[in-house]
Amino acid sequence: MPKTILMVDDEKTICALFSAMLSAEGFNVKMAYNGKTALDMIKANPPDHFDLIILDMMMPGYGGYEVLKELQQTEHKDIPIFIMTARQLDAGTIEMLQSESNVSEFWSKPVNTKKFKSRVHFLLDTSPDPGAGKEDIWERRT
Repeated sequence: MPKTILMVDDEKTICALFSAMLSAEGFNVKMAYNGKTALDMIKANPPDHFDLIILDMMMPGYGGYEVLKELQQTEHKDIPIFIMTARQLDAGTIEMLQSESNVSEFWSKPVNTKKFKSRVHFLLDTSPDPGAGKEDIWERRT
């Protein structure tokens, strides 16, 4: 049974690109374009439904930090969170986010897609499909 990832980003293009990339790796990917929708989706499912949440920090309204803090108060508090942000954060903020119990990763955008996919597989204890990535559209532009 494939692992399920929730991709949360207000940029629909980013969600679509990462969803396609992770789906090609064999993951079941759901998308939410804001923090409120993400929380509703998470709370509507059992705690073991989502295996990983990839969370943008800067979203209008309910941002990543609010999602992170609210999840910690629910039965879903053990879902690992992979934070990705395009915003430059100071060292103290990064250290505070990395110290949160449910934060597994903190990366700044843009990301190296090969390293990103490898890290997601590591976090979810999965192996890439041997045939996946032979035609890596994410790396072709470089």
